[in-house]
Amino acid sequence: MNDINEFANHVKDSILDYLPGEYAGAKVNLSTTTKVNKNATAISVYPNWANDSLIPTINLNQSYKAYQNGQPIEDLMENIASVIKEAFQSVRGKTPNIDIANIPEDKVFFQLINTDSNKDLLSTCPHREFHDMSLIYRMLYNKSDDGIESVRITDDLMNTWGVDEEKLFELASENTKEIFKPRIQTMGEVMMGFLGMDESMDPEMLDELLESSPLWLVSNDMCVNGATMMVYDDVLSDVAGRIGDDLYILPSSLHEFLAVPMSEIDPDDLSHMVQDVNQEHVNEEDRLSNQVFSYDRKAHELNVAVVNPIKGILNSDFSASRVAEPIPFTAHPDSPSMNAR
Repeated sequence: MNDINEFANHVKDSILDYLPGEYAGAKVNLSTTTKVNKNATAISVYPNWANDSLIPTINLNQSYKAYQNGQPIEDLMENIASVIKEAFQSVRGKTPNIDIANIPEDKVFFQLINTDSNKDLLSTCPHREFHDMSLIYRMLYNKSDDGIESVRITDDLMNTWGVDEEKLFELASENTKEIFKPRIQTMGEVMMGFLGMDESMDPEMLDELLESSPLWLVSNDMCVNGATMMVYDDVLSDVAGRIGDDLYILPSSLHEFLAVPMSEIDPDDLSHMVQDVNQEHVNEEDRLSNQVFSYDRKAHELNVAVVNPIKGILNSDFSASRVAEPIPFTAHPDSPSMNAR
């Protein structure tokens, strides 16, 4: 199988052989959906006993990558079937808890994505530009300790509700920080979370660990789409107040950003670091921006500190080596307004 289309059609033709008898005669569909930073090929199975409004859609892209890396097709088919069964088990007996025909005003929230790498997606949904990124809107279905379930708000859905982008922005501005509480941590605190608190650790060693890095990590309580906290001046002001300095902001992924005291580091070094980390260490679907931003705590302004000419964040965007250009902090252009569409 030379491409994902051949792989997906093989899965479609064979998947019922790997599922229990209750799936016999089920309809199987393939679809291509535009997702953040990528297009996804997905499979949906429609048993005659299932609620058509609660049919799981299973992304096949990762399975195809595993196939390309040599994983046997039999193992992959078993894995895909297992995911389908578990997905149906999780929704069996449930009914949708949101009336799709009416806007759930307390469930609309932001997601921040890269603009250049998501032009097709942005052409189908209301959004608002924010520097080289765009705010899109999502509707929350469920939030639990296991994660969240949500759906992207498209132009069609917005029109069904009879609202405009301005209304969505108003709702999301109020809701996002309420649904997903901001989380601000030093990198030492993050590391302690990974390592676990060791009561036997020497207090001086603990203090050194907590204070060893000037980096702070900002996200939300779910660590999902936490980079949206960059939009909120009160969050940035809180971070700057804790640090006691103006900030450089590094958009490390869709899910969080890093803040560093401006007096601690050269912004040129940060720019190269952000691009290198995106290129080498962050999955394409999780990347946000190659730019480095600055936050002036007195003026309450977020601006671009270093202009990286590579606006997109996909692997193809890194094919040519280009040099970022620093902007003196005192000569920042006016902060652009967020432009809606």
